[in-house]
Amino acid sequence: MLTAVDASALEVGVRAGGDASFPIGFEWERAPGAETCVGEDALRRAVETLLQHRAFAPIEQTAVSIRGRVVPTRNARRYQARLVLVVGDGSTVGERTIESDSPDCASLTQPLSLVIATAVDSLRALPRTTLHLDKHERAPWFGEVGLAAFSEWGLLPAPTLGIGLDVALRPPSFWAIDLGIVGWPFATRMGTADGPGAELVAVGARLGLCPILADGPPVGLRVCFDVQGGRFMAKGVSVDISRSPTNWTIGGEGRLAASFALGRSVALEPSVGAFIPFVQYRFSYTDQTRQEQTLYRAPPVALVLELAVPLRIP
Repeated sequence: MLTAVDASALEVGVRAGGDASFPIGFEWERAPGAETCVGEDALRRAVETLLQHRAFAPIEQTAVSIRGRVVPTRNARRYQARLVLVVGDGSTVGERTIESDSPDCASLTQPLSLVIATAVDSLRALPRTTLHLDKHERAPWFGEVGLAAFSEWGLLPAPTLGIGLDVALRPPSFWAIDLGIVGWPFATRMGTADGPGAELVAVGARLGLCPILADGPPVGLRVCFDVQGGRFMAKGVSVDISRSPTNWTIGGEGRLAASFALGRSVALEPSVGAFIPFVQYRFSYTDQTRQEQTLYRAPPVALVLELAVPLRIP
């Protein structure tokens, strides 16, 4: 059993006030040469299958965690896994080492799952005083920075690919703060094919808050509420644009964003949403009869698609 206390002490822990309300974190690392061993996500799923419930929370939200590492033995014919229980003050209250019984590292998966599942139950049985939950240091802020591809149907005269930067700040006990900057450098034509028209390029930015709906690896889900603004610049093709060749828009945006972990620090984040402009931009020109004609007016709603690849820092 992966704990520093014996069975009788666990029974005392339950009677003395075992607490099942606190979250437990899980970290698993494969050393060089142990790439064929079970990965963190697969091992997590195997443990939760044994327990028949979700057992783990994101490590930055937990005071108590189970941490493990697997390495090849010196002769490279076996693999050795070390598991430790870490409580709120950073101390270790339990440790277990397991060695494979064959050169196949997959033989470790089942015993590891059983030991970790037992450790989860053991932690739940211990009283809060043993776990030192009150001494846990508050999780630090962390950030994410990544490249992103954007497309908005309706905001521009035709669907156009935009590229930009997506930045997120993750406070330990508040919604994520999201900042995005995007440019549409590829000109989009507005107007008729043979008549008056103009080429349009744009830049934009957004700032929003993103409540988390689900944050369990390997998939996360959040909804974002943004304020977004953009600057649109037009250059006449067959006639000059009257008035200013620059226009602005500002509005609100709602997005549903998913996160698929590609590793400890990298993820793939697609999102879909809608942008509703409070200030709609419009481009027009003056015809030969000196009447103002509209080349393009932004619609009341635009569809927003985004694909980002963020890198966690630190």
